[in-house]
Amino acid sequence: MRRIHTLVAAALTAVVLLHALCGSFLLIGTSRRPMVFLAWLAAALLGLHVTFSLVLTGQMWRSLRGRTCRYVRLNRDFWLRRISGLAVLVLLVFHIGMFGVTEDGTYFLLPFTAVRLAGHLLFMAAIAWHIAMNLKPLCLALGCPGLDWQSRRAGLVLLVFCGFAVLAAIIYFVRWQYV
Repeated sequence: MRRIHTLVAAALTAVVLLHALCGSFLLIGTSRRPMVFLAWLAAALLGLHVTFSLVLTGQMWRSLRGRTCRYVRLNRDFWLRRISGLAVLVLLVFHIGMFGVTEDGTYFLLPFTAVRLAGHLLFMAAIAWHIAMNLKPLCLALGCPGLDWQSRRAGLVLLVFCGFAVLAAIIYFVRWQYV
């Protein structure tokens, strides 16, 4: 089950980064076609990822009976990964309805206000934090040789994707406010 979860997490990471890239091009106006398929694929992979994470967390929690205090303190990174995942899930609800609504089959854009920009930036930060917290264990689980080098390279790719997404969100906000 852990191996399948690793593959689902890796696929989810790739799809989310691709969704962020396509969405960024859409926000800055260089693309006119939303990639709805990527969003649905990410949602399906997210459902699997959350299910596997809950099952594995439950197994770990049951194995700690009577030793909880000691292991919670020692497994700080494990719990930070779970907390960052929960933050992503909470902010995902905000992200889903952030840009527009569908009424009678027609999609209407909502004004992109400073509050929506702040929520979007917070969502991207939560995703980046969650991926960064899990990058080294993911590379280890995938059996990447040269773990430190691979995780640093993957971290650089994550930084570039997040930087481009932040820039696109700011450009979109400025266009809504001043153009």
